[in-house]
Amino acid sequence: MKQLLIFFFLSTFTNLYSQEYIFGKVTSEQNTEMAGVLVINIKTDEETYTNKDGNFMIAAKSNDLLRFVKQKFDRVSYTIKPEDFQKAITISMQKSTIEIEEVEIKTKLTGNLAKDSKALNKSAKTLTLNQEMDSYMRMKPEKPFPTLRTPSAFEKPNVNAAQVDIIKAIGFITKLIKGNKKPEFNPNQNTIKGFSMRVRYNLTDQYFIEMGLKIEEIDGFLKYADNRFQLTKNYYNNFNLAKIQLQLESVLDEYKKNLVS
Repeated sequence: MKQLLIFFFLSTFTNLYSQEYIFGKVTSEQNTEMAGVLVINIKTDEETYTNKDGNFMIAAKSNDLLRFVKQKFDRVSYTIKPEDFQKAITISMQKSTIEIEEVEIKTKLTGNLAKDSKALNKSAKTLTLNQEMDSYMRMKPEKPFPTLRTPSAFEKPNVNAAQVDIIKAIGFITKLIKGNKKPEFNPNQNTIKGFSMRVRYNLTDQYFIEMGLKIEEIDGFLKYADNRFQLTKNYYNNFNLAKIQLQLESVLDEYKKNLVS
């Protein structure tokens, strides 16, 4: 009986503290090592990045799903198999296909390169796009990241002793009622707008264009994604751009279907 108990504790200890890892390399379709690829274990939320040689190491178990994400490349998903723990795996990523909307040129060409270039640059569509981009770049967030002011130790409050006692009593009663719990964070429209601008600035407009969105659709898409996943509430204080990017990409098809309908 004593030997059986010892064997049980040894087995439990081994299962708790042993950790399996997957080693691998990420390459492009031209067989070039890819650095900075985000590798996520979807089951455990553990994540890492490939090094300059495209190599990575991440904790995983059989049947865990790994996802590989890099801007301008198609996402790749890979399910871990038992034999993957015996050798390094190789993941190949392909560049995303970018569909460019056909532009009809109505300006009559003269054959003079300098004159034709100048005329095309003054087309209404080009001017409109430039104005929209200039307007966006000049926009400033409506105080998306408020700062809290700490009173100076030398400031003298303009209250008398009786008022101080009342304030202390109110504070004590409030703590008893609330149980010292922090109030739940409920962002308002200005906070959500500022957070969306922060996401758009960090990912750049080019990222959304490559997703198949037009410039004028980006704000609406971010608002839709925030309503769907409460991005501002979940990531305002812990800005995890990688997870925000995954949730944006997961809701893209749903957003486009709603536009069509």
